[in-house]
This record gives sequence, structure tokens and C-alpha cells, in this order.
Amino acid sequence: MDLSQTAANVGIGNLAAGIRGGTAGEALTQGQPVYRDFEQGGKWFQGDADDADKLEIGALVLTPAATDGFAALALPGSYVNLGATLVAGTEYYLSPTKGAICDFGTLGTGDYVVKLGAAYSTSLLLFDPVNLGVKKA
Repeated sequence: MDLSQTAANVGIGNLAAGIRGGTAGEALTQGQPVYRDFEQGGKWFQGDADDADKLEIGALVLTPAATDGFAALALPGSYVNLGATLVAGTEYYLSPTKGAICDFGTLGTGDYVVKLGAAYSTSLLLFDPVNLGVKKA
């Protein structure tokens, strides 16, 4: 099941890893995993476990942005409050629903496996994305 996120509750848990700004290639909402497309001017787009071109997740969205607008982004290594209830110690993945986050059981046969990180607590995800380069069997 995809996480049920409350966008207004998404935020950074620490600043150690960093926050950067970026230009949205499409409308973005807080908490979404995004990848950077250099063929589109380095803009950020929503990840999707069903699309091989949308798997290299590089950030989580911290502020909403309209297409071509500015978004604040949490970088890998950050603890991010996803605005959802997490299960501490559980790994979370890029969902086959564009821009969403799910648990492993939600991935279907043929979905690409992209681990976004593990829950540090019931509210914080240690964001450490890894594209495993395989489809779920």
C-alpha cells in the first residue's frame, strides 16, 4: 500500500546531509521521490517504479512547486519526516504509482525495485536511495 502522506507535515529531520533547490519539471508535492532529468534542463520529475527512465531518485520534495517553479529538496543521507506513519526499521520503496512511496509488498511482478530508505522511527525516514537494477519477480 502506498503511504498516505499529509503534505503539510513533510519536513526535514536534520540538516546534516543537506537541502538543495531545484526547478520542477512538473507539479510536485511534498514527500514525493524525484529524479533529475538532464535532457530536460536538469529539472526534477516524479519517480515511477513502472518506468525504467524514472528510477534514479536523487531527492525528496520538501516544498510544493508548479511546473518550472522552485522546490526545496532533501538530499540522500537526510532524515525526512514523510508526513505519514511509518513502521520503524521497515524499508520503503519507490511505488509503481507515480510520485508515491510504498512498502515492498505493494510492488508487483515486473515493477522495478528502488529502495528509498528505512524508517528510523515512526515518523522519520533515513533517505538513502538505491536503484537495485532489477524487477520484482
